[in-house]
Amino acid sequence: MTVMPGSPQAIFADLAASLGVTELVPLAQGGQKFVLRALREGQPVAVKAMLVPPGPAYAAALDRARRETGILAAVDSPRVVRLLGELRELRYDGVLPYGVAWVEELLDGTDLDKLLGTPWPPVEAARLLLHLAEALAALHEKGIVHRDLNPVNVRKRADGAYCVMDPGLAHRADEPDPADAHCIGTVGYLSPEHAPGAKVVPQSDVYCLGILIYRALTGDLPPKPDAALPMDPSDMKLLPEGPEPLATIVRRCLHPDPTHRYLNGAALLTELA
Repeated sequence: MTVMPGSPQAIFADLAASLGVTELVPLAQGGQKFVLRALREGQPVAVKAMLVPPGPAYAAALDRARRETGILAAVDSPRVVRLLGELRELRYDGVLPYGVAWVEELLDGTDLDKLLGTPWPPVEAARLLLHLAEALAALHEKGIVHRDLNPVNVRKRADGAYCVMDPGLAHRADEPDPADAHCIGTVGYLSPEHAPGAKVVPQSDVYCLGILIYRALTGDLPPKPDAALPMDPSDMKLLPEGPEPLATIVRRCLHPDPTHRYLNGAALLTELA
């Protein structure tokens, strides 16, 4: 049987040859990005691939993939998915580019969006807060802003730990805004700074974390940023070993003015110590 360029068989063969993986099994697809399960040296891994035709769209996809893999390579934290190999370009007959691919840690467990909807026990919300604060601290230490912290980009692992993944929109704060800066974020999980013309900063990630914890505690998204938050700190239990009620911390994370929030993930971690 002849394998046609661009066919699934040809793409899988290219992925296997380029990344040194075998037994590829599709897991998910979103837009131009595919996620597959594979084996590398007998160990399960995740393969991410972006398939884009040559031209301006390919150049933009390559730039975004380089940014995403560069960010993962810069961060070493159990709370952020690990990069396990270099970015590879996929080419028809080794010449015409049609995509990029790389290997990541395969995370077991369940995406956070499948777990939200009814109020959580405060102790579990506190665990989520702590683990995501650790993830943000690791990113912010390297000058990286995630820019899209939402339930689809967080996974609860089988051991109960939470891990941040898919930093496809992440950005180094000291660099000019990338070309996709106009389309960052996920509806319902946006800080006031996500508005057009504003600059997303580490405090913006803190705000998005506040949204996640608010929803974990209440089952609902919080009111708009300029509204009073209907949360009474006296009704919330204390964080384990923590100095402040959980609701008070969430209120500060969700302050409309970024200068009144925690400066970054490390500052939030200090509050939780």
